[in-house]
Amino acid sequence: MGRLLISFYLVWKEILSKPLLYLSFYLKNNRTEYYDLLMKVRTDGAWEDWIKFFLKGVSETSQEAANTAREIIKLKEDLILKLYENSISSIYAVKMLDFLFDRPLVSGSEIVDKLNVSSVTANELVKKFEKLGILREITGKKRYKKYFFANYVDIISRGTQNI
Repeated sequence: MGRLLISFYLVWKEILSKPLLYLSFYLKNNRTEYYDLLMKVRTDGAWEDWIKFFLKGVSETSQEAANTAREIIKLKEDLILKLYENSISSIYAVKMLDFLFDRPLVSGSEIVDKLNVSSVTANELVKKFEKLGILREITGKKRYKKYFFANYVDIISRGTQNI
């Protein structure tokens, strides 16, 4: 709970615009030092050491978040170029790509609703995105298929697998 409150406090103080810092991974990777410093605060009042440790975590986590953001921007730029190079540069293709960055697991009906297109148009877009490796069908069904934007999810989930 304390980790969540820290992120929300930083948003409240307008240090962050959104609660995007994921300090849990840093604290887990440095578990021994984390617990030792908490104990020193409790037994010796060693707040300065704890604050230095915590700020180092904020710094490292912020740097990782910035790197992740750069990777996401690069992925989007690369995919827009890929669409263009493959003559899939309609407004609907670009809107679908934008939608996938908001919702990396989608169904055909969600695409129809979000893009306000026919199911035929949505299915054509999905096929083109699959062919380019942007989407992957994950259900194995004939109907009610779900599609996964793996490249994006790989980026945003990095560093969370061990938690």
